[in-house]
Amino acid sequence: NAEYMGTRLFRFVFRHKMAGTDLTYIVKEIVTQCRLNGNPVSEPLAAFVANTIFDPNSNTFFLEHDVDESSARDVIEFAVERLQRKNDAAVDTCKLQVGFDTAYVQQEQIRQEEIAILAKNATSLIGIILNSETNNRNDFDSLTNLYRSIFAFLMLKAGQGANVEGDKSNDRTVEKEVAAALESVFPRVGLRSFVSLTAHEKTGQLNELENIVLGIRLFNKQIGKGGVGLVDVPTLALDEGSAVLLKVQQDVFEMTEECQLYTDLFNHINKLGDATPTKDDQQRLKEELAHRRQYLSYCLNLQDEIQTSLEKIDDLRGRYETSMEELQSLVGSRTSVPKDQVYPKFDILAQLFSAMSDERRVLQMRQQLFDVLSSFKNPFMSVFKSELRNALHHARTVPDEDEETDASSPVPDTEDRPLRLMPETTADFMQIPLDFQGFCLWTIVESDGLLMPGNPSLGVLKYENKFCVFSTERAIHEFESDPSKFLTDVKRICRRRPELIHLLQLQDDFPAASLSNLLQGREGVHPPFAFSAPVLVDAATETPVHFVDRNVNPQYHWNEWELRKKALQMANIRKKRTTGAQCDLSHFRRENETQVWLPKEQTTNTGVSQGTNPIRSRNYIKGLRGNPSAEKVVTNLRYEL
Repeated sequence: NAEYMGTRLFRFVFRHKMAGTDLTYIVKEIVTQCRLNGNPVSEPLAAFVANTIFDPNSNTFFLEHDVDESSARDVIEFAVERLQRKNDAAVDTCKLQVGFDTAYVQQEQIRQEEIAILAKNATSLIGIILNSETNNRNDFDSLTNLYRSIFAFLMLKAGQGANVEGDKSNDRTVEKEVAAALESVFPRVGLRSFVSLTAHEKTGQLNELENIVLGIRLFNKQIGKGGVGLVDVPTLALDEGSAVLLKVQQDVFEMTEECQLYTDLFNHINKLGDATPTKDDQQRLKEELAHRRQYLSYCLNLQDEIQTSLEKIDDLRGRYETSMEELQSLVGSRTSVPKDQVYPKFDILAQLFSAMSDERRVLQMRQQLFDVLSSFKNPFMSVFKSELRNALHHARTVPDEDEETDASSPVPDTEDRPLRLMPETTADFMQIPLDFQGFCLWTIVESDGLLMPGNPSLGVLKYENKFCVFSTERAIHEFESDPSKFLTDVKRICRRRPELIHLLQLQDDFPAASLSNLLQGREGVHPPFAFSAPVLVDAATETPVHFVDRNVNPQYHWNEWELRKKALQMANIRKKRTTGAQCDLSHFRRENETQVWLPKEQTTNTGVSQGTNPIRSRNYIKGLRGNPSAEKVVTNLRYEL
């Protein structure tokens, strides 16, 4: 009776809740039953498992089409049963994927909330400053309240973020330092000109004032005369980042070794003799390898992000130290420096310091994300025992047999034949984006989801905008014979092993099982779970990309004298009267007249150049050089030109 009543209750609730919210109700039911069984799960994990329950009748996922009451019960039952499994590498891989991406999303949400709260508080104070009204520029009380609001705004900025220490005993000292900097940069007498500015100009001056005050405090800390509460952000960030990077690199090294062991095992599985695993153990080893490769993929992503942040911080620190040295050389021991020279330096110091603080916050979040990832490192007991490792060590010493490529059946030369790109003949070969994470597609299909790395030196095969690599020439030959079969079969395998969907980056082919869709509406989806970027091509068009509306009025005149001239013309023409008459001679005729200017008879008074050709005479004296006592002879030459 209880079972019968439960079935009727389910049917009643199902009919009233399934309309338009199939997945929502199924997920809640899965979460509830798992909690009752003492194994609580998150809603994203329940949604992912529910979307990947395989229907053997249609060879698709249940929720890829409309479900009835019976199918919904099957989905809930199968999902709860899968989630309750212990020591299951495939389920643990799904938990790893969902848990890691959910943590990434939550961190981004926390970061956005922190930024929003700080921006809201700052905007509130800025609004108070902008809305401050003064009866006149000499209203002392109103100007005093305005100055206090500006000081409160600076104190808010001075006490936020990861760039300050949380010691409350230093608050009074910080207030004195900020007040002194404010009085130096923006004395009270400057309020009279400040109140006359526009709202946009006031906001810009407040932001600039904030940076200058922070820059002064940073400079005081450098010379040992202030900067209470400010921490050495670049040193702390580099130390913290280097520490977490070392941990990530250790896991990368460890997982790389583990994946290589599994790869060698399957490469030498025919040489293990009596230690050869059973089919069930081989399937379990494939699932364990998928978990290791997924963990390694996340570690590599974290490693790249942490290294990028450390490089940014190192670059910012170099620029920060250079700016600080320039500022110290500019100030020196002088008591006063022109503000047009020193204020921009303070502004640059504050901007660099804030940028380093933001990167430090990113590193701290990556540290927390790595802690979450580490919790999924060894969730199951591996069947790769020491006996199997010893057998593998012995199998490595046995020489490999030469592989024979079956080339008896040549590949037909058709239009849809895959294009083989070779390293020697392809430009930017190393920049080709490999699909399926660079794993051998032939091995995945023929070995039921076995993840073996491809060998790019054999070439990359391009087919239907997918770039595939393979481990052997035989695999390439069989793929060239029927590429569509392999692309179809890999989807079939992913339906039976849903943990491979995200590992092979096939979210576009399974949108219902995509974690980016399940987490839709949340910012910060991790790149491995996002949809692949669309393929971009160069295109040209003769039409403008952005049309600019030119609202030009030809009757508009900005010159008031031109308007006055037109007004006088209109006033004058109103006094005129035009009359006309029609006669028989002009009936249906038109009289045309033109006014021309006949060419003028023009003459010029040009001077006449005349000349003669006289004989030219030249005298040359012989004997000027050499012996002074020699006789001088004068020679006369006459010639005509």
